[in-house]
Amino acid sequence: MHFLSNPEIKDFLSEIRGRSESAYALCRVSFETGARWGEGSKIALSQVRDGYLVLPSKHTKNNKPRYIPISDNLASLIKSNIPFSNCRSTFYRSIDACNIKLPPGQATHVMRHTFASHFMQNGGNIITLQKVLDHGDLKITMRYAHLSPDHLKDVLKFKPMTE
Repeated sequence: MHFLSNPEIKDFLSEIRGRSESAYALCRVSFETGARWGEGSKIALSQVRDGYLVLPSKHTKNNKPRYIPISDNLASLIKSNIPFSNCRSTFYRSIDACNIKLPPGQATHVMRHTFASHFMQNGGNIITLQKVLDHGDLKITMRYAHLSPDHLKDVLKFKPMTE
């Protein structure tokens, strides 16, 4: 499981934006929401509303709708670029141009792993991550838990007794 560092994300997004604004927007969706490539590529205008990206059940792996909070900037970027063009080849060319080496079979999933990894490194909650990523089993999400630097310190924060 590979994820990109902040400098790699920045370089990659700059590279892909130079090739295609639509590809750039789709990659931003995945980096900022953890959406799968297939989920992101099917976004319609009606799915961007009230500060959320709504992924309908017919587009999700577990056939359950997901509501993912998004920034106003991402909402505007999505709205100005949908429908997204078929840009998988642009993704691969940009990965190659940035000299990013991915494990076999990972490809576009690297953006989803990057979202999840950075979410946990920044102090995100594992249950929230499970819901956002649409994992049916928490064991799958737990592979990111070790990335949370202070995940055990919640014991001190949420215990019933104070000293």
